[in-house]
Amino acid sequence: MLTLQSPALLADTLCAVVRIEIKQELTFERQAFEAHLRINNDLDTLAIEDLSVDVLFEDENGLPVTASFDPDNTDADFFIRIRSMQGTDAVDGSGSVAPSSSADVRWLIIPAPDSGGNNPNGTLYYVGARVGYTLGGEEKAAEVTPDYIFVKPLPLLSLDYFLERDVFADDPLTPEIESIEPFLLGLRVRNNGQGPATDVQIDSAQPEIVENELGLLIDFRITGSRVDEQPASPSLLVGLGDLDPGASRIAAWDMETTLSGQFVGFEAEFSHADELGGELTSLIDDVDTHFLIRHVRVDLPGRDAIRDFLAFDGDFETGIKQVFESNGIDSEVADLSDQASLTLLDNGREELSFTDSAGFVYVRLPDPYAGGKQVVEAFRTDGKVIRADNIWFSKTRNRDTDSWEYWLNLFDINSTGTYLLALENLVLPPTPPALQFITDKQIAEGGRLGFIVEASDPNGTLPTITADPLPDGAVLEDETSSQTLAQYALDWPVRIGQAIIEPDGTYSPYQITFTASDGVLETSQLVEILVCPVWDTDCDRMADAWEQARFGTLDRNGSGDFDNDGTSDLDEYLNGLSVIIAAQPGTNLIAYPHQVPPEHDTCVKLLNAIGATGPSDRLRRLDPTAQAYRTCTVTTTDSDPGHFGITTAEGYVLEVELPHELTLNGDPLCSAPMLAAGINLIGHPQPTAGFTCSSWLETLGSTTATSIHRLEPTTGRWQGCAYYGTQPNQRIAGYDFPILRGEGYLISSPVGGVLALPSCP
Repeated sequence: MLTLQSPALLADTLCAVVRIEIKQELTFERQAFEAHLRINNDLDTLAIEDLSVDVLFEDENGLPVTASFDPDNTDADFFIRIRSMQGTDAVDGSGSVAPSSSADVRWLIIPAPDSGGNNPNGTLYYVGARVGYTLGGEEKAAEVTPDYIFVKPLPLLSLDYFLERDVFADDPLTPEIESIEPFLLGLRVRNNGQGPATDVQIDSAQPEIVENELGLLIDFRITGSRVDEQPASPSLLVGLGDLDPGASRIAAWDMETTLSGQFVGFEAEFSHADELGGELTSLIDDVDTHFLIRHVRVDLPGRDAIRDFLAFDGDFETGIKQVFESNGIDSEVADLSDQASLTLLDNGREELSFTDSAGFVYVRLPDPYAGGKQVVEAFRTDGKVIRADNIWFSKTRNRDTDSWEYWLNLFDINSTGTYLLALENLVLPPTPPALQFITDKQIAEGGRLGFIVEASDPNGTLPTITADPLPDGAVLEDETSSQTLAQYALDWPVRIGQAIIEPDGTYSPYQITFTASDGVLETSQLVEILVCPVWDTDCDRMADAWEQARFGTLDRNGSGDFDNDGTSDLDEYLNGLSVIIAAQPGTNLIAYPHQVPPEHDTCVKLLNAIGATGPSDRLRRLDPTAQAYRTCTVTTTDSDPGHFGITTAEGYVLEVELPHELTLNGDPLCSAPMLAAGINLIGHPQPTAGFTCSSWLETLGSTTATSIHRLEPTTGRWQGCAYYGTQPNQRIAGYDFPILRGEGYLISSPVGGVLALPSCP
């Protein structure tokens, strides 16, 4: 868990705290064993009952060794669990094996870290079993002759993570847009065990913001990774290969953030899967975190050419400084900053001096040039050339004054205490413009999206900003009023029908690349804009009307289980496992989506099931041939003209004084009803997710249906889509509402015909 403080530009400047989490998975090969026991019951009439199997472990001297099913029992020597079981349902004393059958049981056995010893040939153990059972009411027992296994010496890995404390990008306290400067997340993996770790790999996820109370417009990402000094790779997966006992490897991830800030907290924790032994068998010895001062190079004779980590061992303010070498050696570093001074000599060079010191040394002293110089070369008075990795300028933000402080830093070993430095003015090379971070957007059809895009150029030119491809109807206009800060405004009135709905019902975003250019160099950012259908304004793939009817709110996102039936809300919506008839006071259009059960097969029965028993409550059926309604109440008898039966996929008008609700469960029953010329009241028993008014009209064609209308019960307003114009310029327009199970729709047909029900088998 990483905690970053970044200044937020408010009326009074304050620090905004953002917490991010980076999940990583470390894998490597390890030794495990399988125990296999087969029990044959050759009897024709008797079952083996009360079956129990105890797997027994002994060391090479025949002494018992503990194996545990509990992943938290760290006193055990082995973790064991049943891997598969056939022919019986238990081996704990309650199992049985049917007559003339066999049981086959397999156990997974994983050694604990100390069970491998240090013998390269492995440590000998014996594994046997005691079998107990009842046969014909008589208790019996059998001993399985032990077999032997050799447990090879095991690795034991320690992980040290390193993170730069100060990170640099756009400064919220300045009007300009500052460029992003990559920073480092480093890792050293060291094998402290007696055996090799084979094929070690670490797969990292992208950082995830888990806390951002002030809503800071900030983002973090990993742009690449590398092992030791190999070239960076865009992959998040790093392969460390094999680690012999005592060996170490270095991994690093290049990271970026969109705002300058300072990490104030850095924690790491790990867990081992319980199904593989959990804490009992974990081969991770320890995980530590350190704030990084610099990726330096220990240049002693015999050392490798891989850079090392100069970092704090412990708290940033009070912890001592150490160098953590790539070869696994850790050494304390003396901080002689309070003794260091910088003097300008007559020859134009600078003399850096402090007390001579044996061992590793680090100094940091104020930079009198406030970041305006760079080191050309540096020599120690004994002639040693100081590597560029080991002498550098840096800056930090003073949180009390919100100003930058500039420093000169040196790392060395066995120092004479005096250095000659050649400095030159820092000349900023041609640098691409800096584009202010743009968050991904989400908007519903019918809404209007607008936001400002800003960019500035460190080299002083005024950038131009472009966006490609722009969605239909969107414009990007130049509203720049500054000589140094480019400001463009995107405006997009999102039309109904612009949501991108895939065949599987998911939504795809518009991908727009914003580019800031100074005419030579450019910077780009991909922004995703997710457009929600007008009938699903929160983009959770559940129609708003269905959510309101089922939950009474749009706050649920589909992942929960509202009715605690073991099926997620989204799956219930997509699969139509249940339909809620939620009748509002007034007029409602409903349809029966399932095969009608006897308790609902007449209008009177359905009214009673709904609870619509008031004097004004009634159910009406449209006779499409006569273009007239039959009206039914709870007092209607079978012989009354208003009485009618309930049919799957037929629609009805339900008029009630009070709200009522009825949940219908069952499998959809698909049939192809006939449309009469004129108005028809119909339901769709099995519409797919994303199936809408316009898609149904398009399927039917204008010769079969010219319009479809829906009554919104909460507002009492009609919604509809229809064909407009004549061929070849005919088009569908109107409100593109979703087609939902349980709703009735008025379909206008010019000549009648078969009603197509897409997605029905």
